[in-house]
Amino acid sequence: MSDNIVANGPEPATAADTPTDELTGPVVNRRYRLFPSQPIAELDRAGARAFMARDLTRPDDPVFAQLCPRGTVIRGNVLLQLRRMQEMPILHPMDWGAVDWPDSEQQMFAVLFPRPEHGPLMTLDQAHAAPMPLESITKNVLDPIILVLTHLGQRGLTHRAIRPDNIFHSAKGSDAVILGDCVIGAPAAAQPAIFETVESAMTPPMARGAGFIADDFYSLGVTLLVLSLGFCPVAELSAEKLIATKMLKGSYAALMAGHKPLLGLRELLRGLLCDDPARRWGSEEVQQWVGGTLRASIQDSRVERTERPFRFGEVEITDCRTLSWVFGMEWAKAEKIVRDGEFIKWMQRNVPNQQLCDALEALIESESGGVRNASTGRLAMRVSLLLDPPAPLRYKGLTAMPSGLGATLAQAFAMEDQATIKLVGECISKGVASDWYSNQPERVRLQLELEIGEIKQLQQFLRQSSPGYGIERCLYMLNRSFPCLSPILGNKYLDSLNDLLPTLETIVEEHGELPMLVDRHLPAFIASRNRGNMDRQLTALEDRKRDGISSRIGMLGILAQLQSNFGPKEIPFLTEWLARELEPALDRLKSRSRREAMLTRLQAASNTGSLIKLSEVLNDGGQLRRDEGERRQALQQWNSATHEIARLESEEYQEYSQRAGWRAASAISGAVATMAVIIMIAW
Repeated sequence: MSDNIVANGPEPATAADTPTDELTGPVVNRRYRLFPSQPIAELDRAGARAFMARDLTRPDDPVFAQLCPRGTVIRGNVLLQLRRMQEMPILHPMDWGAVDWPDSEQQMFAVLFPRPEHGPLMTLDQAHAAPMPLESITKNVLDPIILVLTHLGQRGLTHRAIRPDNIFHSAKGSDAVILGDCVIGAPAAAQPAIFETVESAMTPPMARGAGFIADDFYSLGVTLLVLSLGFCPVAELSAEKLIATKMLKGSYAALMAGHKPLLGLRELLRGLLCDDPARRWGSEEVQQWVGGTLRASIQDSRVERTERPFRFGEVEITDCRTLSWVFGMEWAKAEKIVRDGEFIKWMQRNVPNQQLCDALEALIESESGGVRNASTGRLAMRVSLLLDPPAPLRYKGLTAMPSGLGATLAQAFAMEDQATIKLVGECISKGVASDWYSNQPERVRLQLELEIGEIKQLQQFLRQSSPGYGIERCLYMLNRSFPCLSPILGNKYLDSLNDLLPTLETIVEEHGELPMLVDRHLPAFIASRNRGNMDRQLTALEDRKRDGISSRIGMLGILAQLQSNFGPKEIPFLTEWLARELEPALDRLKSRSRREAMLTRLQAASNTGSLIKLSEVLNDGGQLRRDEGERRQALQQWNSATHEIARLESEEYQEYSQRAGWRAASAISGAVATMAVIIMIAW
């Protein structure tokens, strides 16, 4: 990362800057027109590109749009909350929606923001900038940002994008600032390592997770340090070297790198850059500092050194946090070392924390299980976690905070990275994520109760393989604003159940059909967004027959339920296509007359535009039961008749009949003879 910073950005757009493609650019929600020919490079964020836009109802208001590719993670919960916080000094989203973009094969997602009248307060591509005075830092930067963080913290939200190039002057002629965007991209994904805590900096950007509001106060501390000096003292350090230096010296000393802080700012920076989140300053402490209340200065937190180094390959390690880091990266090698017994001996001789040593010894004994050479990744993960509980979970080369597994999974699906998808699934199903939560202090577990409950629920979903469950269900449960990746949708961007049926209707209208009716993504997306339990409906999708009729009829039932809940009332193209597609389902009926009657009902329902009526026809359990009852009765009659025919045609029956005939003939002839004798006597 480059260390620096210029104060002024481009001037805002004026009437003279009106784009020439104002009649052809895509429009969001019939109000905001985007201008593909007018990019704004300095406002690009987290893989999303910025473009000029215009509010068609208020054309003089400066507006810009962030255009997000299909695989971009959107922080939907924060998006909705910030829209309601227009009085706060933060760049709030005005509107959003899917758009067709020129030269793009897929629809994209656009978020509209009011355009700042100036560029970023500072940029990270210059060597030096003018240091900001203490009074300006306190009044113009600290006060508005603390106001925003207080409101976010009260709502259980985080910003996770506080850095100098994401802070803007609020208005022309004003020195006060507003915070920039924090809704596009995974939390902290755009943050350079210097602005993140040690634990977050250890984690790949996409996997850092929402974190806590204390993480934002740390980022604020680094931002104030850079603003006050006019440059970043550690800009030339690699992320690995910076993390090691922070652990060795503590964040404050590491980031100052021998420079003196601005007079009067030292106590604030020490409080905000405290590496222990339980002792780190928050809004209350900062407000006390601003008000002049005296407070004892917080000392740097440093890792505890061991008496003798532990040799890992060619590296000598002298603290448990670094050892945890290395074990997580070289997990297969670490497991062999841990199992050979020398590691625990070194721990007992050189680490004074006897409780940690006992826990490690018990863990190694329980995980070995008599298999001395098997490398499963779980042992290295759990040892690493015991050595450094706040650090991210590290499993078979995957490093992530548990709350960052969702963004990691979303990126893996977008890039078709099957190896990472499998690892995330293992982290959930094998309890790796649950182990991380179990090793956190009680105060942290209390804050993460919802996350812990969700992970347990996802474990249940992974135990089922039918459509609507599995890793696809985890993807959409962990990313509530992520668009559906079903191939059924083609190039359409769909992130809401409200738009599902209209989108399918448009596809059928344009192409005459859907590419398929049942896949793994669409049922999982629907189930994750639906408020009620859908286990019964999803069970109907598990069809082991080759024709797949039952699963397709089950999907029709789900779509009919969506029409009942969300509308629209009529979907003529989709209904007519589904009626044709599912007509072979009538072959389940054995009665020809009933099939003909049902076909008439099916054709009538196909003209109504109602999936509900179509589903009533094809899911008519009464008709199926009556048909099955009549079939069984007819089969029973046929079996009886067949048995009777076989009996009559048998050799035994023929012999019996012949004997019976003889007996009857003999009796008749005897009777005739008797009658003849009687008649003769009578004469």
